[in-house]
Amino acid sequence: DEAIAMFKKSLTEVQDRAVRVMLREAERARDAAAEAAYRNPELAEQHRQKGNEYFKQKDFPRAKVEYDEAIKRNPEDARLFSNRAACYSSLFEYPSAIADCDTCLKLDPNFVKAYSRKGFCYLKLKDYNKAKEAYEAGLAIDPQHAECRNGLAAVQRAIMEQMTEKVDESQLQQALSDPEIQKILANPQMQLVLKQMQENPQAIPQYLADPNIKASLEKLMASGVLRFGGKAE
Repeated sequence: DEAIAMFKKSLTEVQDRAVRVMLREAERARDAAAEAAYRNPELAEQHRQKGNEYFKQKDFPRAKVEYDEAIKRNPEDARLFSNRAACYSSLFEYPSAIADCDTCLKLDPNFVKAYSRKGFCYLKLKDYNKAKEAYEAGLAIDPQHAECRNGLAAVQRAIMEQMTEKVDESQLQQALSDPEIQKILANPQMQLVLKQMQENPQAIPQYLADPNIKASLEKLMASGVLRFGGKAE
């Protein structure tokens, strides 16, 4: 703190780039030390348990506050991010829930429940392609995981339903802005496949026999870009 005060005083007298750099480094070091001193796994566990109690009572805002504090106390515990993701999901804050699932999986790549929660959020956002990927990633770790199995089945039903439903323009625009979908649509081979499928639907089984083409077609169907039929306006 004395060093920071000294650097700030120096900058009031002369604006020196080197001093500004040293000030930022000193402030970062101070903040890192304060964060490290604040960490306490035992207190984090107490807040986690309080959060679980509030969650069971469906008091999601209070549960989130407890999980927030638990994460500050022990940011290396993957469970805490998964728990807070469940809170965000229950509060319909799906993007925040997905971000917490991603953090959880960085800490523990085998945390299957994070995949199931991530899949659920994408399902609610109608991003069926990413929902499918999340559930399948979870099942690759635990093929019998009930939530992932049920979630994947729900995604597959949703994909089949949207194939014959009226186009959701907002969902379509979201899909078309996805870099992965853009890459598939820009692929000359896929452009030819889609053109030939449109001209000759009987050729579809032939294309589905190719694993790479099948994977791309499934992504297009899951995203809502590729449809068959449609309801009248």
